[in-house]
Amino acid sequence: MAKLLQRQSVTEDCRTFPELTANPLPMRLLGAPDLLRFHPTLGSALSTRAGAAQEFSTWAKALAKRWKHAQNLCAAHTSVLVKDDGGGTPIAARIRKAHGNVSATLKAHKQEYG
Repeated sequence: MAKLLQRQSVTEDCRTFPELTANPLPMRLLGAPDLLRFHPTLGSALSTRAGAAQEFSTWAKALAKRWKHAQNLCAAHTSVLVKDDGGGTPIAARIRKAHGNVSATLKAHKQEYG
């Protein structure tokens, strides 16, 4: 899959990271907040082996660090997230928040598989 990120770019194209989803425009029009989250099926998508949840967590943290300068994100099948849409919250901070929001899922996976 194509990935659009140039050294001077402040926009990421996350077609290479389909786990990330954004709140579609119709939901925003209905008053839903601007969200960036990991896919709701994350729990069943993780490998059923020890360490899988930790590997995901490590990947998510690295992703946020890698995107520390990104201000906009274009996710497939969703709307574009622009820094100004989230009250000025950078994309990296939104990724960290999304990671925090799946902590219960990751904890349950660790308890079951290690």
